[in-house]
Amino acid sequence: MPSKKKTVTETTATKPAEGSAAPAKRRNSSSTKSTAATHKAPARKTAARRSVPTAQEPPSPVFDETLHKAEIAHEAYMLWLKRGASHGQAHQDWLRAVEIVRARRQAG
Repeated sequence: MPSKKKTVTETTATKPAEGSAAPAKRRNSSSTKSTAATHKAPARKTAARRSVPTAQEPPSPVFDETLHKAEIAHEAYMLWLKRGASHGQAHQDWLRAVEIVRARRQAG
């Protein structure tokens, strides 16, 4: 009588007898999946959105104190003279001079 060949599923379904050192055969997982299921569609690249400046508002220039240091120093000196050349308020004179020069530059 011819012997029946064992299929892969029968081989994995049978367990070795207790105490035997032979590990159970594992089924090949790639054979169960179709090739279409294993391949993923490539991710789409999204186009970066560009910020377009509006035509209604021109960009406001940024006031840089370092570019106008001499003019600020002159205004602070004039404020010091108007106060009577008294000491102790140089920082307040400088801050007020910065505001004066900034207002002058933004208006003109």
